[in-house]
Amino acid sequence: MQIISNLVYWGGCSATAKSRYDNVDILKGVAILLVIWSHTDNYSTELWSNGTFGNITFFFLSGFFFKVNAPFKEFCEKRLWRLLMPFLMFYLLSIPFRYVIDVWDSHSFSNFEWNRIWEIFRIEARGDYLSLNAPLWFLLTIFWIHLFGFFVMRLPKWCVLLVGCCCLLFKGVSSMWATPVMINQACYWFGYFAIGYVVGRPLLGMLLRRDWRWIILAISGLIVGLLWNFSQFYVEGKYFGIYAAMYYLWLDVALLALSSFVWVGQMSGWLRFWGVSSLFVLGAHFFVLVPFERLAFKLARVHDPYIGLICAGVTAIVLVPLIIVARRYCPLLIGEWKPRRK
Repeated sequence: MQIISNLVYWGGCSATAKSRYDNVDILKGVAILLVIWSHTDNYSTELWSNGTFGNITFFFLSGFFFKVNAPFKEFCEKRLWRLLMPFLMFYLLSIPFRYVIDVWDSHSFSNFEWNRIWEIFRIEARGDYLSLNAPLWFLLTIFWIHLFGFFVMRLPKWCVLLVGCCCLLFKGVSSMWATPVMINQACYWFGYFAIGYVVGRPLLGMLLRRDWRWIILAISGLIVGLLWNFSQFYVEGKYFGIYAAMYYLWLDVALLALSSFVWVGQMSGWLRFWGVSSLFVLGAHFFVLVPFERLAFKLARVHDPYIGLICAGVTAIVLVPLIIVARRYCPLLIGEWKPRRK
């Protein structure tokens, strides 16, 4: 474990050389680990779903540092290399991987559905049609969200906040739209992104002051506690989505405030490392997690959330050297490669 800790330290140095907010990276690390766990055969109620919390957290935090400070062509080019090229590379790598897994599961070479390769272009009213590597939906969605933001974020912030709230309120409508390449999903998740854009930087500024940290932690903790206690009245029905959004957003604020007190030691260093590397973890964890899960089920013959937690932990550790290698030799996979300008 000490060897892995040293790898995390040295591998994370280059990624954190520029100024970053440690509490944001720590929360990203927590969220990406929960996302890995949510892709195992664990069970949870709808409200406390790990995947839902991780998704909301990432879209919310992604809005914090969003800027429209470049012409449209340059803006799109940057997102092309940062989001679409990693998506394409992971998607292509997923084809032979999924083929091998299908052969493993069915013991046959004839069960692989080759039309799945083109599934992202199907015009369907479904939120997740990336069966080759389902987590990659996030990269396509955040790409479209950035394009929306290029135009929407030119409005006054109160208008941006209003647009974001409308996106959350009309989730049922947007999810029924039949669109390819996750455009319908982007219409909903833009709501969390817009809220993060409006409140993110002021919130981080206040958390730099110790007295404000305590105040924000106390207020957000109280609200989270109240929402938790009254959750039994809202876990079903048409208002569930809004209730869950409020709970998770306030939970994110509470965790940001709490992590602002964290001494940057070994554990928080691990979380920061995974947080900084969350794009690679998102795209690559299926390649490691799925084989571990298959082996775990062969041994235990049962699907259990704690076995899933162990598989998720082992997956996260195995990804550490892979992240370091990718950062050094293939930065395109982690969204850090930029074309040289003449």
